[in-house]
Amino acid sequence: PAIKTFLSEAREFSPSREFFGYQKDRREGVLQQIKAIYETLKGKGVSYVSTSLDFSGHQSIKLPSQTLADNFGNCADSSVLFAGICEAIKINPIIIVIPWKHMFFGFEASRGGGDYFFLETTCVGNYSFEEAIKEGREKFKANRGNLKIIDITKAREAGIFPIML
Repeated sequence: PAIKTFLSEAREFSPSREFFGYQKDRREGVLQQIKAIYETLKGKGVSYVSTSLDFSGHQSIKLPSQTLADNFGNCADSSVLFAGICEAIKINPIIIVIPWKHMFFGFEASRGGGDYFFLETTCVGNYSFEEAIKEGREKFKANRGNLKIIDITKAREAGIFPIML
């Protein structure tokens, strides 16, 4: 429900005031939809915060609804938030993990095309959408040999879904 509410607000920034996944203007339309999401989060004041490890030495990841309610999140929280929103509008998300260091978000430019954009989610609140895309691309290139990629669409097809607590 929190994502649906968010999307109703984000429509104001989206092409034709709608989200259409891969149905129109494949690459450019997808970029415009992700930009609408980014700009809406930025406009709502959502920002990055570094999160300490919990008492067990682990970093927990919030559900997208909690990140939206808090108006802040760490790199994992904001990556999961972007992935959840993209999944809701039928754009294939991926989460890129630099083991023990960082997490950021990516999305497929056209369904099944294998062409991805990367977005540094920690830029929300302080940088433009274009700067966040540039930073994501640079981070991907700089860490290419040391990345783990979680393809959310493939995970769903394999029967992997989040546990709602």
